[in-house]
Amino acid sequence: MSYINAMAGKESGSVQYDIDALTADVRSGGSVTWRHNNPTLLGLTNSARSNGALGKANGIAIFSDRSEGESAFLDEIARPKYREHTLGELVNRFIPDYIIPPPQWDNEKNQPILPWNEPQTNMDVNKPIDNPRAFLDLVSNHLGWQAGTEQQLVKDTESEAPQTATVSGQNVLINGRTAVHQDSGGKLTTIDVCLTTIGTSVVPIPYGNKAQSSDVTSVASSVKVNGQGAANVKSYFSQSSGDSPGDKKGIASGTNDGKAEFIMGSFNVMIEGKPAARQGDPMISNNKNTPPMPLMQSGGPAPRGLRVQVRDSLQDLGTGNEASLLVKGVDCNDATLGQIVLSKGGSQQRSSIADKRHSSGENSSINFIAGE
Repeated sequence: MSYINAMAGKESGSVQYDIDALTADVRSGGSVTWRHNNPTLLGLTNSARSNGALGKANGIAIFSDRSEGESAFLDEIARPKYREHTLGELVNRFIPDYIIPPPQWDNEKNQPILPWNEPQTNMDVNKPIDNPRAFLDLVSNHLGWQAGTEQQLVKDTESEAPQTATVSGQNVLINGRTAVHQDSGGKLTTIDVCLTTIGTSVVPIPYGNKAQSSDVTSVASSVKVNGQGAANVKSYFSQSSGDSPGDKKGIASGTNDGKAEFIMGSFNVMIEGKPAARQGDPMISNNKNTPPMPLMQSGGPAPRGLRVQVRDSLQDLGTGNEASLLVKGVDCNDATLGQIVLSKGGSQQRSSIADKRHSSGENSSINFIAGE
């Protein structure tokens, strides 16, 4: 099954997988691992996102199937931050309640017999892992996998807002946050540490650095909001200000007044194939010389859903009135004679005339049902 989004369900502990704007699968009962399709209960890390995570519930990433959750975990433990961790340290990190059986004891020497191997993986507890798949199996087996119940939900279209919807004449909502464009009014304020000459010394001094969405560039050409190109995660604010007194430039970038860039965007709304930029998404400024800070800009209330009422066909109203139409100047080689307009109150229905059975020369007649 293909899903567009996932989140915590309304029932406690349940997980909702959105199929489209109107329907969703809801998992309840069973194990937490099964409800999230996440056999190791990995959080919504970069590894989870790069393996197709749909969202999160209670801090746990949600995947469309188990294999994606397994791939994300293997990518996670391959990151440099875990590369030198021993098996014992990784167990303590991912399954801290798992007790590794103690090593055998040498009574004569009064010391443990080494190597101390974990029995399921047969890997040395005191060394980095050499079989990531075996460690994945250890974690997933310990956490368990038990299926519960899955039901399809038909959403209340009046209370469920779509992922992207108009909130005013100036902006749209993306995942409940306003989109970023040249007129969105976004402002970024962060701390920019620059080397500064003080007397005969050069010291690092933090300055307030500001950037704004009116300077956004590299925006989408095919997606516009209020006539302005919509920003995605690869868009940036072309300049910033406030750090000019740091005459020896930024300590990391070696620049002043450099561009501000997004480091994260929407995980399920793409603009020209890249994550959409939104209100609150983290940015860094002066050419990566600042810590991340959220983009501040006005939000907006979610719009109410629309209800479309399908009118009955006028031909189904049962008026029983018939009329005969004489059409002149008809091309005998053209099967389309025109349209009949049926009217009832403020409603109209157009029916094509293509009945040649009653043609005679340049004249044709057809019988049809008309509303009063």
